[in-house]
Amino acid sequence: MLALIMGFAMACSGTEADVRARVDAELKDAPIACLMSTLQAMTPTEKSAFMKVGLITEDKKVTEKGQKYFKRGLFCYGDLSVEKINSMTDRSEPSVGMKATEVKFTAKLVNVADWATDPEIEKAFSGIKRQIVDLSKPHERRKLLVEGKTK
Repeated sequence: MLALIMGFAMACSGTEADVRARVDAELKDAPIACLMSTLQAMTPTEKSAFMKVGLITEDKKVTEKGQKYFKRGLFCYGDLSVEKINSMTDRSEPSVGMKATEVKFTAKLVNVADWATDPEIEKAFSGIKRQIVDLSKPHERRKLLVEGKTK
């Protein structure tokens, strides 16, 4: 699966290790490996599953355990991590005063939460098992790193 993720970074130049660290940091903050259910719109089955694994209370408050996984209003069950930088290509547009680098890289899912494989979670979110399997395999992704004005 090839996905284009647009992101902004403070700087695009640097070593491969710098770029890898920047992409890893942005992937960690992005809600990619997350369950698409908000606290306001969850179904009774989703609520029950989240309660069973200790992520929320009866009144839909995020628990201390849940805070670890709660990102941008969603419960995230893992992080994507860069395995390898495949290429870095200059995509700057001097006419608009922006410097950009397209990074193609291989990533995979890491740090999968133990609750993500709970049978109640799998019942409430029928696609999670397949998502975990697919994202855990190394796969190619792209990210556009953009820095401020070059003028």
